Amino acid sequence: MATVTFNVPTELITKLTDGRTAVGQFLIDVLYLKTEAICDQLVAFHDGDGGSPEVKEFNVLPEEVIYDPETHKGKVTFRYRVRFFFGCSDINSDEPANEKADFEVDLINNKLAVHIHDPIRRDTVDEF
Repeated sequence: MATVTFNVPTELITKLTDGRTAVGQFLIDVLYLKTEAICDQLVAFHDGDGGSPEVKEFNVLPEEVIYDPETHKGKVTFRYRVRFFFGCSDINSDEPANEKADFEVDLINNKLAVHIHDPIRRDTVDEF
């Protein structure tokens, strides 16, 4: 599992805790400041799929954000497109993807940590 940590401006934390902004908008405000960090982890998620994966942008689905204000933890869904390039065969592929990630807001240190899970991969050794 990869964890990406963001420094959050105090005013955004205050808006979240005061209820002046929804958690979905809070995530958009923070994550879109450094899209490259999330895109890099989404690319890493697809490294084992063959080819050379590329993710240039993502969207947060605010209506699908789950958040517990008591524990300050939740789940976020990323919607994005993965572009694959298979060099030997000179083939390009472009596929939609959605991934859920856990997140937690550290109100004391003004941080947001997003945990992007590793893909589930089967190994033939597990079959015996």
